[in-house]
Amino acid sequence: MRYQLVIMRHGESQWNLENRFTGWMDVPLTAKGIEEARQAGALLRAHGYKVDMAFTSRLRRAIHSLWLVLETMDRMWVPVHSAWQLNESGRQLLISAHGNSIRALLKHLAQISDQEIVELNIPTAQPLWVEFDQDLNYQAHRYLGKVEMTDREIDRATASVAAQGNSDTARIECR
Repeated sequence: MRYQLVIMRHGESQWNLENRFTGWMDVPLTAKGIEEARQAGALLRAHGYKVDMAFTSRLRRAIHSLWLVLETMDRMWVPVHSAWQLNESGRQLLISAHGNSIRALLKHLAQISDQEIVELNIPTAQPLWVEFDQDLNYQAHRYLGKVEMTDREIDRATASVAAQGNSDTARIECR
C-alpha cells in the first residue's frame, strides 16, 4: 500500500500581493488567490486525487484556500484536523498551510540539507504531491501543476515567490 500527501501553500494573500511579510497576521486571500485555490482543486480532481482527511493552520488564508479546494473537488464533507493527525496510516491527506511551514515539513520529510532548504521556495496554490512507502518512508515529491503547466511555468511561479521580500519596497509588519 502506498501513502500519499498533498501539501499546498495557500493562495495569494493581500499581503503577498503587497510584497509584505505576513507571518501570523490573519489577512484574506486576493481574487487571484481565490482563483488559484479553485484551480488547485480542479487539478487535484483531474488527477483523480480523493482526499480522505485535510489539515490546515488557523489563519483564514489557509482555511479559505482549503475550503475552496475541497469545494471544487466535491469533498466538502472531508474532516479537517490539527497537525497531530499527520501520523494517520492508509489515507490520502491534504495540508493547506504557509510557505515556511511547508518548507520545514518538506525539509524533514525529504531530509533536505540546511544549505538546500534556503533555496527552496513554495509557490502559491500549487499542489505538491508527496509519496511514502508502506512503512511511511519518504519516496518522492513533485508539483502537480496545471494539466497543461510545464516545468518551466512551475519554475516561474517558484521564482516569483523567491522574489517576494527581495525588493526595497518589501515590508515586514509584526503584531
